[in-house]
Amino acid sequence: TGKMKIKGNMRKASAFTPDLFPPPTEENFKKYAGGASTGGASASSGSSSAGGLPSVFQLPPPALKSDSLFNLMALYFTTGDAQKNVDKIKAVFQLDLIPKKGQPPVRRWAIDMKNGQGSVKYGVAEKSDVQFTMTEDDFIAIQDGKLNPQTAFMTGKMKIKGNMRKASAFTPDLFPPPTEENFKKYAGGASTGGASASSGSSSAGGLPSVFQLPPPALKSDSLFNLMALYFTTGDAQKNVDKIKAVFQLDLIPKKGQPPVRRWAIDMKNGQGSVKYGVAEKSDVQFTMTEDDFIAIQDGKLNPQTAFMTGKMKIK
Repeated sequence: TGKMKIKGNMRKASAFTPDLFPPPTEENFKKYAGGASTGGASASSGSSSAGGLPSVFQLPPPALKSDSLFNLMALYFTTGDAQKNVDKIKAVFQLDLIPKKGQPPVRRWAIDMKNGQGSVKYGVAEKSDVQFTMTEDDFIAIQDGKLNPQTAFMTGKMKIKGNMRKASAFTPDLFPPPTEENFKKYAGGASTGGASASSGSSSAGGLPSVFQLPPPALKSDSLFNLMALYFTTGDAQKNVDKIKAVFQLDLIPKKGQPPVRRWAIDMKNGQGSVKYGVAEKSDVQFTMTEDDFIAIQDGKLNPQTAFMTGKMKIK
């Protein structure tokens, strides 16, 4: 449903959870109602925000329900209570609240959990690691614990770079599982779809080799060979018509190392295709280790779990 849009570092995005801040209870409003530094924000002298807190920010009308939450957050940072989380998170979050999908922000907040004891500023961060956009109601629901941000992601309610729905559609069941039966099924001659065929040679699984790949051979090569031949049969047409996306998949040997294989999987055009190399224009880019990709294809690793645990990077 696109309730939340995210740009930036996804591991840091997944760290931005309601438990980083004091819940908006009467007890916490009372606890932080004492005088506190504004942390550089303009204080409205003598006025109070909702919850009985001294107002830290001068905000344009009309007042929003969420204003008191950011006021509470700002005063919380000044106490030093957030230091442990700041030392752990090391990220600056930009949070833009919109009244409805497609409308411009009514509030823009920069939440710094990287520097000093942390701070929140009304406006735009000079440099942020992650940018969130959501409705005010959804933000309040997350803070109240009524909407889980991870659930929002996994159910397609959260978008990453405008295309999380397409990212979450890239699941193992789009392709034939690497069983002996499927290797036999697709072992017949097939068009290479523009890829260079290695005449007379065979890939793992007994399939004719569709691609000329640099050595050394990788365990996953046969999976992409199977995928390529699968597309040539037209069996994927229904999924191609449904998905309408081009995926770039980069496989790395270990975290932090450059890709050993780069694959462009087109599920937008024609009957679909897979090409060794980089897509001219992709909707979603995945980066993961070869072992994790194989585990996902074998059904041993859930792709959503892989993302949430940092095993899969998505752009």
